[in-house]
Amino acid sequence: ATCAVAEFLSKLNYKSEIKVTPANKQSLKAYICQMPEDPSLLLFGYRWLYMDLVRSGKFKIQKQSTSAIVKKVCGISQAVLASFDTVEDAYKDWLTAINNCVGTSQINETNRTIQYF
Repeated sequence: ATCAVAEFLSKLNYKSEIKVTPANKQSLKAYICQMPEDPSLLLFGYRWLYMDLVRSGKFKIQKQSTSAIVKKVCGISQAVLASFDTVEDAYKDWLTAINNCVGTSQINETNRTIQYF
């Protein structure tokens, strides 16, 4: 059933991380079976896990990066534009960006404090 869903999505022209065709069902199954052990593996942008593995907890979670505590993310593409190790560094970047924006003269100085940020 999993391969059938993957083939259906592929026929609808959704982008896949690996080639999905009726001819490569075995390699697709093997790829999906590796997902519980390797959190970086995705299919159509998502990690596919069998419910039995989820219920039993027999899968690994991707470790979060501890170095960046603030990320600047594009609101449209969700791409990470910048990462900051401290709130102060993110605040400095925000101040620089706000000072370069059109219409910043309308923002009063009390709204440029780190507490406002």
